[in-house]
Amino acid sequence: MIILVTKNDNIVRYVFNEDTYVELNSTNIKIGNPLQFVIGDMTITNTNKYTQVSDVPSDFFGCKYKYDGASWSTNPEWTPPLTEEELAALHEENKS
Repeated sequence: MIILVTKNDNIVRYVFNEDTYVELNSTNIKIGNPLQFVIGDMTITNTNKYTQVSDVPSDFFGCKYKYDGASWSTNPEWTPPLTEEELAALHEENKS
């Protein structure tokens, strides 16, 4: 797998299949050929790209883990995304 990790905190932001085109440049990161999407807040300057990573956690979710180039650890600041029910409750709460 290809993983993209922010350099300042080692947080794994994205995981891609090894055959996915991933281009890091000075202004963004381009994914796919043809282009599928652009990551605007990551660049060649602030991102480490690791390839052939075979031990991605099975419960991977963006920002849930850190990777230092050799080993994984959980990100103590990660919180799971809201469920559909939680989002609906917030929506109702904000209507008032």
